[in-house]
Formats: sequence, C-alpha cells, structure tokens
Amino acid sequence: MSLAVALRVAFRTSTVARATQASAQPATGRRPNPRVTSRCGPRSRPRGGPTLSISFSSLLRPRGIHRDAVASARRDAAPRPAPRPPPPRPQAPRRPVAARAGAPEAPAESIDAVDLRVGTIVEVGPHPEADNLFVERIECGDVDDAGAAAGPRTVVSGLVGHCSADDLMGRSVVVVANLKARNLRGVKSHGMVLCASEGGEGGDRRVAPVAPPADARPGDRCRFVGGDALPGSPEADEDGVVAQCAAWPENRLQKKKVWEGVQPGLRTDAAGACQWEGRAMVAGPSGGAVTAPGFAGAGLS
Repeated sequence: MSLAVALRVAFRTSTVARATQASAQPATGRRPNPRVTSRCGPRSRPRGGPTLSISFSSLLRPRGIHRDAVASARRDAAPRPAPRPPPPRPQAPRRPVAARAGAPEAPAESIDAVDLRVGTIVEVGPHPEADNLFVERIECGDVDDAGAAAGPRTVVSGLVGHCSADDLMGRSVVVVANLKARNLRGVKSHGMVLCASEGGEGGDRRVAPVAPPADARPGDRCRFVGGDALPGSPEADEDGVVAQCAAWPENRLQKKKVWEGVQPGLRTDAAGACQWEGRAMVAGPSGGAVTAPGFAGAGLS
C-alpha cells in the first residue's frame, strides 16, 4: 500500500480505539476532554489506554525480509576485490627439432614423422624417487631459437637392472627426440632411449639400448632406406638418394598418436639390424646400420 493510505488507516484505528475506551469507562460527571475526543484539535495519549506507534521506517520496510537477510544482501552487494591470477606454471625448456630447410613433411603413417636422433650420454645417475629408473643427460645436438647449442637434455629410462651406470656413461644411443615431455616421478623426461627387448616380464627379460654406427655424431637423424616408399614420401634424386622428411612437432605427434601407430613395426632382423617394415635403419655420414647385438627378431621401443 502507499504511504498516504497507511497513514489514513493508522489514524482511523487510533481514533476508534480511543472512542471505544472512552465509552467503556464509567460516567463520573466530568466533561469529556476535547483534546482526546476532538478529531481536528491536538491529541494526546489517553491515560491507561492502548497506544499505537507507527514509524516511517516500519511502513517503508518490505515485509518478509529478515534483518539478517538484509545484512546479507548488503554484504553481497558490496564490491569485492578482483581475484588474484594463478601463478604461472613453469614451462619446460624448448627443444626444437632441427629440420632441413625445404624438407617435405612425412606422412602420418610413416616412421619418418618420428625424430630418431643419435645422442651421447654425458651424465647418468639414479632417480631420486624411483629405484628402477636412471636419470641421464644426453647430448642430442639441440639448438635454441638463435641457433646456439642448447646443451644436453634430461631423459629418464628404466634401464636399472639391465645396464649399469658405468656401461651407459659415454655411450652412443638413439633417442626418440620429438616425444612430448613427461613428468616421471617428479623428473621431466624430454624423450626416450630406443632399446631392444625380448623375453617376458620376469627375470629372463633382456633390455639394451640400440647402437648407432661409429661415425654417427650427436644430432644425426636416423634414416630408413630400402623397401617400398609410402605415398607422400619424397622421391629419390638422380643419385638414388632419398631426401629425408621433416619430423613432426611434439604436440602434433602426440595428438595424432603417430608413435603408437608406427612403433610396432620397429624390430630387429635375424642379424640384429634395426629396421621398420622392411626398411633398414641407418645413421651417420656413411649410412651405417643401427644394430642391437645379440637381439634377433626383438621389438624396439
């Protein structure tokens, strides 16, 4: 209701109450008090009668809203400070894959999309949180954006129990260099050492890193020669040499699951030479074979 209507109702209610009280009192012969019975003159509270107190705040206050609710609404309406942005997550060091200028991109179903690169282990030690893991520092010929040497990369491998730290120190290995970095028990691994394995999961299982040719240097990419070329692969030049395709970036390789698709085709032949789908795996200026001595028909991973 409006304020005028509320005041009118309150006024009439007080007048009726005073008149009822006056009629209920016994006659005493006194003259009625004009200040009480008058409608237009000044009014005063009758003695001993009921009182009606009306305030503007009570008329204007919305009904059904509790005092606590009003206070809560005021707190919600008060301006709040802007939330603090989360701290930036530490970024892994970038390890760009060197690609020859103008090299065509390898098709998704080809092993050429994977960057299998020769590296030299310059440091090896136990994992601080896992007894079955080594933490290795491998020089793979990485460069930064300016073309300067980026230094060795950190790689975690599960070779404990198969190789000693002394055997791995200074050894030439093949690294899967464009796998996305993974956090292995608190240590971020930038790649994987390619190994030959055979046997079951028990004590008769044998695992060893593959061996590049002697003239291969850190940063040399492994190539696959022979066999039938896949659609989209570059053709051989007049000397019969097939140009090497550019490897895929890390994120795209993981998103398309290229490594999971081509890895089952990596095996050794009867002589221990590494190959993929009948194509020999070679590296170095001489194109020597990458081998796994003592592993015949073993898988590579």
